[in-house]
Amino acid sequence: MRRYVYQFLAHFSETNPAQALMAVNILQRALSDKNALVRGMALRALSSIRVREIAEVARLSIEQHVLDESPFVRRIAALGINKLYSFCPEFKADLRKLLERALDDSVPIVFGAALQTFEAAFSDDWDLFHPSFHKLCSMLHELDQFEQVNALQLLTRYARENFSDARFMQDEEINNDLHAAYKAAGMLLRASSPAVVLEAATFLYHCSPAFERIFEINLVARSVAHAVAVALVRVLSAPFTVSQTPILAVIRMISEKYPQYFNTHYKEFYLKFGEPLNEKLMKLQILQSIAASLTDTDQDLLLSELKTYVTYSLSQVYVEQQEITVLVIRVISKIVEVKALSQLQNAKEKLDDFADYYWSLLINPIIRVAKNKTEIAFANDVVFQQSVIEVCSLLCRLREID
Repeated sequence: MRRYVYQFLAHFSETNPAQALMAVNILQRALSDKNALVRGMALRALSSIRVREIAEVARLSIEQHVLDESPFVRRIAALGINKLYSFCPEFKADLRKLLERALDDSVPIVFGAALQTFEAAFSDDWDLFHPSFHKLCSMLHELDQFEQVNALQLLTRYARENFSDARFMQDEEINNDLHAAYKAAGMLLRASSPAVVLEAATFLYHCSPAFERIFEINLVARSVAHAVAVALVRVLSAPFTVSQTPILAVIRMISEKYPQYFNTHYKEFYLKFGEPLNEKLMKLQILQSIAASLTDTDQDLLLSELKTYVTYSLSQVYVEQQEITVLVIRVISKIVEVKALSQLQNAKEKLDDFADYYWSLLINPIIRVAKNKTEIAFANDVVFQQSVIEVCSLLCRLREID
C-alpha cells in the first residue's frame, strides 16, 4: 500500500503542491527506515515531487543516500539526480558532484543508472565521463539489456568525438582505449537481445579501426566484419525479433561496403508474404548489394526466386507490388551485368543463349500480361518503364556483340 501512496503522491504533486508539502516529513522519516526497500521508495517519491519548495530537501536526501549501503537505494539516488536536474537546473554543479560519486560505484545496477543519468543530463561533459571509460568497458557485459543499449550508444558518441581518426588508423596504431571498447562490444554480439546486438554491430562498424582485421572474438579467430554479419543474421531470423526494420537498415548499410560477408546468408533476405513494404524493399536493396559477390550457382538460385516475384507482381495492381518489382528488376539487372562480364570471356555462341534466356526472364512475363489487355498491364507500364529499359539495353548490347 505504501508504494501506491508514494506513486500517487509523486504523480499529483504538481497539481496539488500543498498536499505534497504535507507529506515531506513522512518521506524524510521513511528515509531512515532500516528496510532498504522503504528507503528506496521514499527517495524515489521525494525526488519525483516537482515542487521547487522541497527541491533542496530532495538534493540533500540524494546526497545522503548516494553512498547508501544498499545498491537498490544508491541506484534510485543516481536516477533521482536526473529527475531533480530536469526541473532545478541551478543545482547542476552540486548534482554533478553526486553523479561523479555514482559513476565511481562498482555495482552494475548502480553504475548503469549513473550512465543513464549522464546521458540524460550531462551528455556533453566528457571530463566527467573520462575516469569511468575503462570501468564501462570492463562492466559492459554485466549491465542489463536496457542499460547495455544505452551504454553502447554512449560509447559510440564517445569514440566519435574522442577518437575522430579511428577509422583511418593502421593496425599497429590502434589506441588502447579504443581497443578496450572494441573488445567489450564484440562480446555482446552473442547477446540474446536484438537491440543489444544491433547497437554492438553499429558501434563496431562506425568506430572500429580495423573492421576486417582478424581478432579473437568469442573464442573464435575471425574478422569483426564476419562476426557482425553472423550476429545480425542470427537476430534477423530469430523468432523473438519483433521488428526486422532496424536490423535490415544496419545490414543494408554494411552490405553496401562489405557485401562479401553476407553472401552465404542471401536466402535470409528472400521476401515473405505479409511483410511490411519497407522491409521488403530493404531486403531487395541488400540483395542488390550482395548479388555481385555470389557464386554462379547462388546467382542462378537467386534468379529463380526473383523470377517468381516478377511473375506475381505483374499480376497485381497495387502500388506496393509495383515498387517491389522495380527493385526486383534492378537486382536481376545487376546479376545479368555480372554474368555478362563473365560470359564475354567465353565463345560467342554462348552469348546468344545467355541473351535469349535473360530476355525471356524479364520480357515474357510483361508480354503475357499485356496480351490479356487488362488494366493491370496499363497500370504497370509507367512504373516498370525505366527498370525494363535498363535491363533491355544491357541485353541488346549483348546481342550486338560480333
